[in-house]
Amino acid sequence: LVKSSDTVCPFQVDLCIATGEPVSTETKQGADQILGFLKKQKQQQQAQNDEDDDDDDPDIPSGGGEKKEEEAIGYVEMVQDIAAKLNANKLPFVKSKFNGSGGELPKTRFYGEMLKNLSGKLGKNEYPLKGSFQYPHRARFLMMVDRRDKETEDDVFMYTAPANCRDIPSNYVPEWFISASKATLLPDLE
Repeated sequence: LVKSSDTVCPFQVDLCIATGEPVSTETKQGADQILGFLKKQKQQQQAQNDEDDDDDDPDIPSGGGEKKEEEAIGYVEMVQDIAAKLNANKLPFVKSKFNGSGGELPKTRFYGEMLKNLSGKLGKNEYPLKGSFQYPHRARFLMMVDRRDKETEDDVFMYTAPANCRDIPSNYVPEWFISASKATLLPDLE
């Protein structure tokens, strides 16, 4: 992109990193101190709320009801199978492995090569401006680094955004970019 004489800007790239279930590294002593502090804060807040309560409100029943403790949901895998989602939505994508060094390519060229490969996969329907400008002019594309399997190299996906948030309009407002990111980062299987 740097050496090109064609117009490239504006464009948008969203970088997403998929991680697995978080691992707790806290010590028991540190956790006990934090829990003790939080319990003390809650007791102080309850004492202050009890002082502020008016007992003369007839609409509020007094006592009797025990609050159920909310159950922790725990870890939920939201990303799932990236390639299956991209295929189901017919989004052109390229996939590479990254081990932190870039392999045979220098690290600085790794993403440039992926962009070149993605650009080669795009037809006129995926990128209508391809004939007059260099991709990714007025386009949005995404990168997803899959770090869920820490035993192997990371899978890096580069793909085009869905049509509803892919092409940057010629009269865009600055909020368009945030709105496009909110619209979708990784589409569902449906």
